[in-house]
Amino acid sequence: MQKENKKSYTIPSVNKVDEILCYLAENGNSTLTQIYVDLELPKSSTYKLLKTLESLRYIRYEPDSQTYLLGLKLLELGSRASDQIDITSIANPILKELSLKVNRLCHLGVMDGHDVVYVIKTSTNELIKIGTWVGRRIGVHCTAMGKVLLAWKEQEELDSLLDQIDLVRMTPNTIVDKAKLRESLIEVQRNGWSLDDEESTKMVRAVGAPVRDQTGQVCAGLSICTLTEIDNLLELLALKDTAIEAANRISAELGWRQ
Repeated sequence: MQKENKKSYTIPSVNKVDEILCYLAENGNSTLTQIYVDLELPKSSTYKLLKTLESLRYIRYEPDSQTYLLGLKLLELGSRASDQIDITSIANPILKELSLKVNRLCHLGVMDGHDVVYVIKTSTNELIKIGTWVGRRIGVHCTAMGKVLLAWKEQEELDSLLDQIDLVRMTPNTIVDKAKLRESLIEVQRNGWSLDDEESTKMVRAVGAPVRDQTGQVCAGLSICTLTEIDNLLELLALKDTAIEAANRISAELGWRQ
């Protein structure tokens, strides 16, 4: 029996609806003419689809300007979809694939209060033994994951956090000066990745990347960890683009669009 192509299950009119909604997301306050011309769709069927979407509150019509915009029902559904998203179930297969690819220990962490909480740990290299576990908490200032979680905070929120955080020295390399930490976070944001150079644990290095939710906010940190006896700093930094790529894949699954 011939295997059916997934495309055989698609409905053209639903695809057109998707095109219209995506178009309005990028081009609000658009007229009927602008929509069907830009999307190269038939005028009559486009009008019917718009009126159907309007009746269902997916879009709204402004009589004065004769234009269409996205409706509040999409906001309601988006909010419910956000509530139903489980970042660990989305990220876990990507972290496992990443760990296999780089043959290193990989983590995903989220911020809780002033700490990073490890929510995923995957490893394929038995030589890398590090004292981390799912549920472990550690200061947000001294890990690669923590730095990306801090780096994209709004200035007011970051100021408040740094006023409250106790910068505990974990190793001789831990940044315990708040001015130096601020400088480090500026560099993290500029580079798009972070580094833990034996700052949380001696002989352990990690490179981190930000994971974003559907609004573009950094909601988690991803890291690739290694031991100094396995990789020197340059060898670890060679993995930073791979970390960023994996973090972006998770972000895309969470609904973020660059």
